[in-house]
Amino acid sequence: AWSALLEGNIPLYHQYRTKVREKGSTVRATDQKALKETDHYRPENRFLLKARLRYDGGYYQKARQLLEQHEPPEVSETPDLSTLEYYYRKGRIHKALNQPAKALQAFQRISHLSSYQRLHYYLPATHLQTGLIREDRSELKLAKQAFERVLGFSDYPYEQALSQKAKAGLKRLADGN
Repeated sequence: AWSALLEGNIPLYHQYRTKVREKGSTVRATDQKALKETDHYRPENRFLLKARLRYDGGYYQKARQLLEQHEPPEVSETPDLSTLEYYYRKGRIHKALNQPAKALQAFQRISHLSSYQRLHYYLPATHLQTGLIREDRSELKLAKQAFERVLGFSDYPYEQALSQKAKAGLKRLADGN
């Protein structure tokens, strides 16, 4: 489905999306995520998918350039998933490019929207990344707050993995490492 979307073949994209919904498995977390994403990447925001794949491939500058070509969405009190992903991706890209201040700016655009974690894992993941940046900058009180916020979320994809990473961060802070 993603290949068809990236190529601009929207009818084929919809056809594959339908197949995923009808025949897809939901046994593993990755399967559940794939099923949820069948409705996420729409033709009008396929640039987010391109940015994600560029980031995942280690092409951070290209991913940053792609996001910069698109108008940043306004953050409302009822954001859609693409708004959350835009700022999450932007933050991750800046973090990967060793630009922690810019990463924090992107993460802060959505970090206050704690009631929307069920849309996706972007909010708890945003707090985890914020905690890691704060820890690297020796802003230990702020790092602790960010890690604790991750643990305040529940019932979202990858909850166990993100919670374990936040707990590990809290342990490092407690141990003085």
